[in-house]
Amino acid sequence: MADTAHPLDGWIKAVTLGSDHAGLNATLLPDPDDSGRLLLIWRSALEHTASTGSVLRMAVSHDRGASFTEERTIYQDPDWDARNFSGGVMADGRLGLLCTRFRAASTGGTEMHTPVFVYSDDGGRHWRSRVLELPSSDSHVNFHGDILAWPGAAGGRDKGGFAAFSYSTPHKHIDGLYSRDNGETWIWRRAVCQPDPKLAPFLTEQWTARLGERQMWMMVARATTSGAAADAAVFLSRDLQNWEGPLASGLNLAGNAPALIVENDTAHLYTVSRRGRDRELATAPDDLPRGNRFMHTSAPVDALLRARGRWGDFGGWREVTMLPEAATGYIFPRRIEERWYAVVNCAETGLLGMPEPKRTVLALITPHAPVIVDAAAWRAAMPQDNLLDNGDFALWNRGGSFDTTAPTATTADRWRIVNPGRDRVEVGPKADTDAAGVPKVWFEKRCADVSGKDLHRTVQRLHDVTLGAGERVCVTLRAATLAGRGLAAVRLRQDFGKGGSEPVEVTLSEGSVALEPVAQMHSFTGALPTLAGKVIGSDAALELVLEELSSPDADGQDDDHNPYHVLYGDVTLTLWPTVTPIRVPHAAEVDARNARYFQRLHMRVRADGAGRAQVVASLSVPMARQPVLRVLGPENTENGYVPSQASDKGALVQVDDLDERHAALTLTGAAPGEVLRFLLLFDSEWNLSPGLVTQPGHKGGDVLRSGKDAGVPLWMPREVAEDLALRIVETPVIETDPAADLAAREALDAALWDGFVNTGKLPADLLEKRRKG
Repeated sequence: MADTAHPLDGWIKAVTLGSDHAGLNATLLPDPDDSGRLLLIWRSALEHTASTGSVLRMAVSHDRGASFTEERTIYQDPDWDARNFSGGVMADGRLGLLCTRFRAASTGGTEMHTPVFVYSDDGGRHWRSRVLELPSSDSHVNFHGDILAWPGAAGGRDKGGFAAFSYSTPHKHIDGLYSRDNGETWIWRRAVCQPDPKLAPFLTEQWTARLGERQMWMMVARATTSGAAADAAVFLSRDLQNWEGPLASGLNLAGNAPALIVENDTAHLYTVSRRGRDRELATAPDDLPRGNRFMHTSAPVDALLRARGRWGDFGGWREVTMLPEAATGYIFPRRIEERWYAVVNCAETGLLGMPEPKRTVLALITPHAPVIVDAAAWRAAMPQDNLLDNGDFALWNRGGSFDTTAPTATTADRWRIVNPGRDRVEVGPKADTDAAGVPKVWFEKRCADVSGKDLHRTVQRLHDVTLGAGERVCVTLRAATLAGRGLAAVRLRQDFGKGGSEPVEVTLSEGSVALEPVAQMHSFTGALPTLAGKVIGSDAALELVLEELSSPDADGQDDDHNPYHVLYGDVTLTLWPTVTPIRVPHAAEVDARNARYFQRLHMRVRADGAGRAQVVASLSVPMARQPVLRVLGPENTENGYVPSQASDKGALVQVDDLDERHAALTLTGAAPGEVLRFLLLFDSEWNLSPGLVTQPGHKGGDVLRSGKDAGVPLWMPREVAEDLALRIVETPVIETDPAADLAAREALDAALWDGFVNTGKLPADLLEKRRKG
């Protein structure tokens, strides 16, 4: 790359987003009479595609871009879609926009175009418009870049001469539009830049700039259709009317438009490297996919002219900053009053993990201070979403602390621990001071005696294996160690589920991550592979895995029962690492997201005269999938009974139906008219530990008890019984119940035999023993 100063070096990479489906072009214009006043102008519409009645919107900054207010519409025609404009400051302080308008023909088929000149002579306070003629009846008009000064020496006029350029889709060429009277009248010149079948078969968006004080202009154009990857085409002209080219640039645009600025006799070229195009722009041969990026290359003007516009000879692209969301590919750099800005149109996509609603956001970047875009319609700024649930460990609905030797156990909402060695692990919340930069709640995990049989893990399972596939990803967390070495590895695991492909594990960090007693922020980035060729089975998921290390032994091995004690806080997983902050969701949104995986309902029901009650429990938030159900009484519930005055055992609970939205229950054996109180726990994590009473819950399921001293009964849909059986780690033990009547035992025998023996999940000798008992 040329050793030239880059005007955007040192940009503070702060991007604040405003929500509006802008799409396509935007521009930033100064008020010629007020150096601190800037006008941000963009297209607002429902869709990127033709949207009749779209508007041009404007917001005003009075502090050189630190904030934007006074948002309003400056142009609208209900019969046309206004878009694709070039902007500039013209003579006598006039602000001008050359804009295309199009709509479908009344007979259908080919769209109709007509350009319009929108202008203001008072710093953008009032705007007028004038419809212009087309270059020809069959032309399409698509402006891009700036309105350029066209001096008298080049055939224009020193005060009042201006030119702009448009591409025509049917003809694949670029037309020129010229004025010598400050935009009062305009004259077209058709096909000033022609395509070349091999080098540049299809000319589209271009950006033209004067090469310093020379009477020479350069145009850099995208040389293929939208979204396709091809090298840029270069044209040179001494008068803005007659152009030499196309010339080979040797520089790939990857399907996005260019932007050209010349400063201090150095030419600077910008574009967007956009995920989802044919390919991203690489800054090195082994460059990994990195998501949306603002890219730059530069060259001294004299050297660039000697190279006949071959930009590829000057070092290729390098990254200026990451960009948020899925940038549309339109970026508009500006130098105003010695300050550098760039306006970026971003998104055209749904929120993370959500197909709708689509939105486009305007990102404004500046080198001197973060730009806060706070126009009224933009106040709900849109930083990135954390893909993890309960990453701040604020929710512990399953309990406040856990002391377990189970090989796997669910802890804080959406989190579980994996403990293959069955060591005694303590997990719980640890409150901290309410100070900036410090989590309010830590996830505290310790083990005083690690067997060394296997690494311990802290895991969150996201039930969408497609998340992040083929993308750059970033994991951040605050962490500290009070004993042991801390983290062995941070991984993401694509689990393709039952019947799917083999899991794929991506290591973001391996080897001990140096943790200190004082918590620090850590960041890990990597790229997830695509799903090409993968088979996605049932219960597929993307897992975040944190692996813990104990203290080292004298011999350097972790096999002598040494402890570890770690704290985690503020864990995030985001796509396309960017400079945007993490969105802090409202508490109600957090509760709703986590309620898809765990809910509790307090029930109060009165038995009828026969000591019987029926109840339908409806869930406020549908579960993520068919849940399992636990029933608890005021103290505890044992073996499927709710405490009742009628008997020592209490009222028998039978689950008649169970799905993502409700549970239907029948209670029998209560005292006539008795009020029964109990608690329902719905769990769609399916992370079951042994020692549970599992009961298939659809249409009068029967009881299967597992583990010694089985306690809380657990109902499950018959459709997931096999999956649940696979998750029970201990060898199931079928307990006898002398008080049960013969019919119930026979029904249980039949259910066990029909539902489980043939799958081999329960030993046949135990089943035979149960039958004899």
